[in-house]
Amino acid sequence: MKRFTSTTIAAVMAGLIGSTTWAADTALLIGNERYQSLPRASDGIAAVNSKQTFQRLGFKVITAQDTSASKIETSLSALIDQAESTDQVAIVLTGHFVVSGETTWFLMADARTPSLANLSRHAVPLSLIFDIAARHSGNVLVALGAASNPAPTSQGIVAGIGIIDPPQGVTVLTGTSGELSNFLNQEVLKEGVVIAKAVRDSRMSVYGHGFLPETAFVATEVAPTPVVNEKLERERAYWQFANDLGTLEAYQAYLKSYPRGIFATNARREITFIKDAPERNAEIAEKALNLTRTERRKIQSDLTLLGYNTRGIDGLFGAGTRGALTNWQADAGFAKTGFINQEQLVSLNAQALKRSKQLEEETRKREVLLRRQDRSYWQETGKSGTEKGLRSYLKRYPDGAFSDVANERLSAILQEKRDRVAKRERSIWDQTLAANNLVSYNQYLNEFPNGSFVEEAKSRIATLQGANSEQIEAARIEESKLGLAPVTFLLVEQKLTKLGFEPGRIDGKLSEETRRAIRRFQRAANLPVTGYLSRSTVVRLIAAN
Repeated sequence: MKRFTSTTIAAVMAGLIGSTTWAADTALLIGNERYQSLPRASDGIAAVNSKQTFQRLGFKVITAQDTSASKIETSLSALIDQAESTDQVAIVLTGHFVVSGETTWFLMADARTPSLANLSRHAVPLSLIFDIAARHSGNVLVALGAASNPAPTSQGIVAGIGIIDPPQGVTVLTGTSGELSNFLNQEVLKEGVVIAKAVRDSRMSVYGHGFLPETAFVATEVAPTPVVNEKLERERAYWQFANDLGTLEAYQAYLKSYPRGIFATNARREITFIKDAPERNAEIAEKALNLTRTERRKIQSDLTLLGYNTRGIDGLFGAGTRGALTNWQADAGFAKTGFINQEQLVSLNAQALKRSKQLEEETRKREVLLRRQDRSYWQETGKSGTEKGLRSYLKRYPDGAFSDVANERLSAILQEKRDRVAKRERSIWDQTLAANNLVSYNQYLNEFPNGSFVEEAKSRIATLQGANSEQIEAARIEESKLGLAPVTFLLVEQKLTKLGFEPGRIDGKLSEETRRAIRRFQRAANLPVTGYLSRSTVVRLIAAN
């Protein structure tokens, strides 16, 4: 796309207008601001506001404001007929513009939300405007002012002015409606103004395209004899050549030869525009997917499963998700844009599914190993039925395959002890159990250091200390912050059952039996063992299914 900043506009206007005024020439000014079905275009009537300025310079002016598609033909026909007998022609359009493919369209006031089906009925393609302008090659100016508030679009259509490639000898200026109008009225349409200097000094963001001659717009009565500056002319020729090529290398070559040249700013902006093009195209491709929030969550889950941190699975693509996408694209051999397209979406889904199956198989194998170790340790300790052996087993495998049996046998042993101990110790122990806190158990140990329930008291102290550990509390808080829906709990219980971790009744309620199954899965999956659902645990269980 050829885009030129203020310095180039000077060349455009100067060569186009020449050193004399546009006496008895023709201008078509169309400003669309109030649309029937679209938002009001900011400064949409700016083109019409230039009427008096053009008339003062001797132009015959044709104006149309908030015109419909059925009436635009009248204005264009009047321009064609009237311009046949004139030398200079100006066409100024302001309002909403959209781009479909490589074509830019000027929307009429009766346009609805632009789509592929209705665009040709409610808009004029710039190609038609350029065909009319080409009949006055070398003596025509086309000024296009887009509303600063974009029109809503659909079906891959983008708001704004797209690639400008005018015919030979046609000069085109683009910018926002307000700035373009101000540039023409305040800085160009004045007697004796040297256009190149006026535009170089301007702070307005106006761009020029195509034929780039240079001279004053409105000459004084006695024009000064032009002085040829050969060095400046060589630079202009170099710039013209680089600009015609429009490549990154051409602009870089110009800067290498003229790092402080009059077109240096233009060249740097063109280089930035070219370098940014891949990311802009990638963003457009992602928008074309029309991803739902559920589909965006799936993408975040897949990235998380593959080890790329999205900083949340919420269906909102913020900096975390964009960074994760960029890192994944780099590893997968795609362009690093941070935006996803259809090809990458298919690839990401396939990788996540493959990784999910790998992790599931690894979990199964680890669970088989853990069960084998569990049974072996039970044979060594708890199977004998002694209190020491049962406690050793439960200490290592609190959620083990034989933990229920071990707890039952241990309870029976403790009850038998209770029946045998003195009445006073039994009474104090009952009070200790009722309090069930660290203070009560430590008081019991101080009073009965060799009592019948010493081992049980120590075991309960260890359990209470573990339950209050920072890791467990942090896991509980993390689970609550995930905001998981009840259906997620059902899916977790179903997957735990499928994998053989025995979560108990599948009812969407995380019972103690379910918590124990979660701890077994976390241990087998080599995740932090807490019994609470972390983001990693949820992703490993259900995200890629």
